[in-house]
Amino acid sequence: MNSKIKYTEERNKLKIEIFPKLKKVIIFGYLFFYIFPFLICSGMLLFILFNSTQKILLIKNPFNKEILILLFLLIGSLTIAFIFLRRIFEKEVIIIDSKELIIKKVMVITLSRKKYNLKHIKDLVFAGREDFTDHYLNVKGFDYLGIGTGEKEVHFMLEDGNIQFEYLGTKIRFGRDIYFNEIDELIMKLKKHLQLPLTPCHLPNKN
Repeated sequence: MNSKIKYTEERNKLKIEIFPKLKKVIIFGYLFFYIFPFLICSGMLLFILFNSTQKILLIKNPFNKEILILLFLLIGSLTIAFIFLRRIFEKEVIIIDSKELIIKKVMVITLSRKKYNLKHIKDLVFAGREDFTDHYLNVKGFDYLGIGTGEKEVHFMLEDGNIQFEYLGTKIRFGRDIYFNEIDELIMKLKKHLQLPLTPCHLPNKN
């Protein structure tokens, strides 16, 4: 199992790069449920715009139902596709210097950047996967309707990470898809540079 975490340590600075772990089943679901519908909607929209006899009347009749429906589907598919694409391929970069902790989401360019003052960071732990409320149609046992599988993919997009710390009364999460055998080393390095007590990594009780 190859590590997807890269450490770069200097005297007063730590840089951690957490690379995405591309799962074939997730990539297949992404292509089948989002990319293909997006391409189909795009093709249909282009066909109507450039081959329909009504294209000349578009300006005079901007509320053409077919075009509005296709535009709605196109924008929806594009939005969901981008969210899923970002979730699969973006890299997390954590930088700690003498004053602050920076968490960046990078996919070719920096998509988000958050800073936290070291003085207000405490209670750094491995928190595990986030808890989400199950769909009311989801049942235990065999997933006949595929609701459980679809729900897991949605959770996969929404969760922020497995590592958690408290900052000014708010719980902050980062560090997605970390292998269990990488947790201790990662948290110990973080605590060392954050100047937090070097207590062993532990899982919070979930009752």
